[in-house]
Amino acid sequence: MNRAFNRLYILVASIFILYSPIFSKFCFAENLTLEILEHQPLYEKGEDVNITVVLRNTGSDPILVPVLFVPPYYYINFRIVDSNNQVVPFTGVLYDLVESEDDLFLLPIGGLVGKTLNLKEYYAINDGKYTLQARFIVRRDFQKEFVMYPVYDREIKSWRDIKKVRKAWKGELDSNTVEFIVK
Repeated sequence: MNRAFNRLYILVASIFILYSPIFSKFCFAENLTLEILEHQPLYEKGEDVNITVVLRNTGSDPILVPVLFVPPYYYINFRIVDSNNQVVPFTGVLYDLVESEDDLFLLPIGGLVGKTLNLKEYYAINDGKYTLQARFIVRRDFQKEFVMYPVYDREIKSWRDIKKVRKAWKGELDSNTVEFIVK
């Protein structure tokens, strides 16, 4: 009886750990990378500070992700710190994020999705040295239904779609850190 109780306890504890948000965050995060790819180390004072941020699927399965890349309250945001260790304030237009399944994109194995942004459109960047890191955050449970293939149903004498519901990735992911100077 005691041995059966221990097995049940281990089973319940395993299920709790596997389906807890902390485990799923780390489990899925290893299949995605967030990278700042294109930037230059030095910008002139009037020059746009363009950077390219890319979300890449490094896993063995397609991953469903939302792909709105407009800061600050969409799924991607940036932490920019100046040489005095002060966070650079956001100065762009604030949008209310209306999260929707329409934001979802099935990122194939080895696939990537990205966006080039001019940081000056969103942040108060003046002369100085800056450190930049991007963060991809999805806190809501999303899912989307996909049509897998049609089949002929003899009972209703018509075609119907076989569908599959796929859950979206959820968690937080930090990019590499880059430095740049504006003179």
